[in-house]
Formats: sequence, C-alpha cells, structure tokens
Amino acid sequence: MEELKLPLFILCMFPLWSYECPSCHSPVNERDCFCKKCGAKFTQLQSRVPWRGWKDKKIMSDFIHKKVIPIVPKKWQDYLLQHWTVLFSDGFESGDFSAWTGTLLVGTGTATVTNTTAHHGTYSAKCFATADGDKGWVYRTFTARADGYVRVYFKTDLLPSVAGYILQIVGFYYTGGGGTPAGRIDLINDAGTIKWRMNYRNGGVWYDSRSATPTPATNTWFCLELKVVLSSTVGESRLYIDGTEILTQTGLNNNDLLTNFDIVRVGIESEGEVNDVNHYIDCVVVADTYIGPEVAIVSKRMLVGVGL
Repeated sequence: MEELKLPLFILCMFPLWSYECPSCHSPVNERDCFCKKCGAKFTQLQSRVPWRGWKDKKIMSDFIHKKVIPIVPKKWQDYLLQHWTVLFSDGFESGDFSAWTGTLLVGTGTATVTNTTAHHGTYSAKCFATADGDKGWVYRTFTARADGYVRVYFKTDLLPSVAGYILQIVGFYYTGGGGTPAGRIDLINDAGTIKWRMNYRNGGVWYDSRSATPTPATNTWFCLELKVVLSSTVGESRLYIDGTEILTQTGLNNNDLLTNFDIVRVGIESEGEVNDVNHYIDCVVVADTYIGPEVAIVSKRMLVGVGL
C-alpha cells in the first residue's frame, strides 16, 4: 500500500486493533471470549491483533469512504479520494466538459456548464430536454469493469408531469453494446406519485424498483449514488439518496447482456415528458467502493493545529 502523509486528526480515526480467534483466525467481536465458529476459548488480549486495514487496501478503502470521508474537510476529502478507489471525479470547476469524453445530444436536448447554481464551488452541468426522446447527456469512459459506484449531486426544475412519464438522470453503460445500460437512476410519475426509479436486469428481463421516499422535489439538491455489480449469481443494484440506501436488489443474474461496463452518463433523457426540463448535475465521482455524501462536519477542536 502506498505511503500517505496524513494529519494526526485523520490517523486518530482509524482503529488500532482487529479481533480474531487465536485458533482459527475467524473474526470475533471485541468482547467475545469464545469463537462461535470453532468453539475455542480465549481472553480479549489473546484475540487482539493489529487492525487488518493496515495491510488490506479493501478494508481501509471501505473505512475511508464510510467513516472518514463524511466527517473531514473538503480539502482532505479530495486528497483521500485521489488515493482510494476513485476511477473518475469532476465538479465542472474547469467551466467546461474538458474532463469528460463527450456529450450525447438528441433532438432539442442540450448539455452546457453553468455558473447559475452549484452544489459545491461555482459551476455545475445543466442538461436540458423539451420533448419526448430528447437526450442531453455528458459521458465519460473508463476501463471496463463488472462493478462500480457513481455518485452525483442532482437538482431539477420540473418533475415528470403525467403518469408514466420518466426522466433519466444517471447510469452505467457499455459502449460496445450500443449504449446498453448496466443500471440507471430515473424519476417516474407512478400514477400521479413522483418516485425514484432504479433500473436493473435479472434473468434476461429488465425490472425496476421504485420509492417515493425521500420525496422528490424541484429546486433541491439530492445526493444520488448507484451501485452495480454484474454477475450470473451475485449481481447487485443499490440506490442511495443522501447517504441512505433506499432500494436494494441482490442475488441477481444480470450479466447475460453485459459482463462489464465502461461508461457513465449524467444528464437527462425524456421518456414522454414534453415540457422544458433542466437537470443540474454536480460533484460526480465514479469509484469501486461506496462514496457517500460530500458533507463535511468537523469540530473546532479537530481543526486546531492542522492548518485548516
């Protein structure tokens, strides 16, 4: 694992110890005095070993994303994300799409960078549609893989207006399959109730899961995160909103069309909607582990002496 120079307040967040059975080395809880797997008895001191994360990048990566990133200042979030699992990230602060592979525009759909609103910084992507079938996508390619997470901050000025209308937001795709989706997040008008929709595949059929909670709303920034794992037996699709997992599908057979994906799209695609709609996208991150919200909550005591 590469060497990083971390401030003391971040180092203090990591565990010092892991706990495992001294006989079979299975993980145990800190206060356990016997192993549920092999039945061996031991003391707490006998079960204590240096934290596994110091030698296991996956364990440390999970800890960084779930425990550290949400509570450190933005400058340390950016630094840590450079070294753990990030495949691509951009907040459009260049004022253009230079960090992206390109745009996909159909009909009257457009995609631009705007300084009228942003979740963080000055700029965001503004993706527009005004008719059924319009597309205003920004896309980025990366090395093909069978699993991944994408997080975006999303705001819209119009919700799907008629039952059955759908507005697409973000998804993973495979370019070699003509833009076939591996998984996607949409907004749908479900018989008059606006819901979040997660598209996934299982056993050769496309399905979707829907949730009206948290309530979709206009002119509000939401943190959307999609996880996709392609497999014939243990495929997954998960949707997180503002750090809470709201839709979950596991044990999927979802690699019959695709065995991997290599592109992320953000923006808008209209299915039925014929009114002007703007989707605003900011703070995009693609990674191989959970990313989480960009919220930074730090006490004044933690900032003392670290130059932040």
